[in-house]
Amino acid sequence: MEKASAGPSTPETDEGSALVQQAPASHRFGSYTLQAAIAAVHAKAAGVALADWPRIVALFDHICLGLIEDGKWEVNSMRTNAGRDLTKVPVHLQGLLHHFFDLRDGTHGDGAVSRADKEALFFAAVAYLAPYARQALSEINEALLLADGTVAASGVTRSPAGDLSGVWTLNWPEQQQAGLPPISLEAIFGHSFHHPHLRGATVGVWPLNVFSDADGAAELPTLRAIAAAELHNLVFRGGFRIVPAISRG
Repeated sequence: MEKASAGPSTPETDEGSALVQQAPASHRFGSYTLQAAIAAVHAKAAGVALADWPRIVALFDHICLGLIEDGKWEVNSMRTNAGRDLTKVPVHLQGLLHHFFDLRDGTHGDGAVSRADKEALFFAAVAYLAPYARQALSEINEALLLADGTVAASGVTRSPAGDLSGVWTLNWPEQQQAGLPPISLEAIFGHSFHHPHLRGATVGVWPLNVFSDADGAAELPTLRAIAAAELHNLVFRGGFRIVPAISRG
């Protein structure tokens, strides 16, 4: 594995990193401090491939051990045929832990290693996500856009560079008249990435570990959050009048 390189340094990241480094000496820190330490490792890396993944996984191990000590799950529930059983980990952390294990091991799903196998899983993941992506966008359309919007899906497409993506969009008249992009939910698998992600057009990326309908359903809160954040960012750029429930309510 490549040695981690320093990412862009700012006064804010330098201050945050310093505070995170001081915290262990106090002997009074918990999961939030550990999560801050994980974020600091990410911030200091020049890129995904150069992040200190062994350290990140070790920090997550500390979070898990803290939860075990608090009695939230049994130690032996963390093991599976592959050495890990995430079924007893809090749901909102399962995908993230799986994501980091995959980065460390270069695998995806149940051990897929080749790009071809990972792409096959991505095509299946987009199919599993489709009804829930449409649901998340339709909820915004009905509640906030007074049903004036149109939900559309791209299917899986491949860019000239080899990136795979599946996009669901929500367009409506006020947003288009303001020259703004639609609310977007996108599953992406970059040609140089170990595994896929979820993102919006104006917000960040999330881990994508969907291998069944149940996994797709579990992503609904994330899809809702992305869609809501998308609309918030569009309002920030175009003003609240692009939301019919506000401007015409």
